[in-house]
Amino acid sequence: MKYFYLYAVTMKKVIELITVTAILLTSCTREITINQNNAINNLTTITGDFLISKYTNTTEDSAKEFDGYVFSFAVDGRITAVKNNDVMFGSYVETPSYEGQSARLGLYFSNRPLSALNKNYYINSISDAAIQLSDVASPGQVLEFTAQ
Repeated sequence: MKYFYLYAVTMKKVIELITVTAILLTSCTREITINQNNAINNLTTITGDFLISKYTNTTEDSAKEFDGYVFSFAVDGRITAVKNNDVMFGSYVETPSYEGQSARLGLYFSNRPLSALNKNYYINSISDAAIQLSDVASPGQVLEFTAQ
């Protein structure tokens, strides 16, 4: 009889634990909102065509690797880069500043040489005349675009 009592108490505790776990798991929800056209809503409207005027990947300026590319930023987060009628597409995501963190801009291209620009950057300044960024991982590394 003693063993039956211990078995019943143990089973009761196991059932209670399973019930509490199930309640906790089903009560937690996560809501993700995606807009209708899957477009990225960026805070800053960047207009015009830009050239890379400075790109320091290490200690030297490597902007010449991107000579001839003209970059156009669309409001929906797309970037078009054109060089000698060759068109390459990429995207960018802007993250606003919050709780002491600087605003950021992430660039993403799938093909070389533009994929070398794939990084998250701090936004130092954005205007219709210039975009000045510094690498989040290595703030001494900079990327600057100048209006064409």
